[in-house]
Amino acid sequence: MLINPFRPIVVTKSSGQVVAAPVQVSASTTAATFTLPGNTSGDVSNVDIRVENQTASWAFVLFGDGSQGAATTANAIGFAPNSVEVMEVPNTCNGGSVILATGTGTVAFERGLGV
Repeated sequence: MLINPFRPIVVTKSSGQVVAAPVQVSASTTAATFTLPGNTSGDVSNVDIRVENQTASWAFVLFGDGSQGAATTANAIGFAPNSVEVMEVPNTCNGGSVILATGTGTVAFERGLGV
């Protein structure tokens, strides 16, 4: 099995093609919603999401198509404090919701392909 490194999506701007910036979400113990970079209807070619939990708390993320509702510690995927993980999502996924177990901080999301 061939393993490819994570490759973030590229977007076209007036200055040319550039790597899409990660979405930085200010997270807390109240669920926050976010939209992933790229196609707002999802992305068939880029189904991997790089999650950077930059906080000292567990982050819980619920990915979806805008109708997924709010993340809770019971219904979402947990990401360890100060961790980076890549996971595959359905190609219709265009955003989600994030909540922290305790405290506040930033959780970043980047769309691409590879691990």
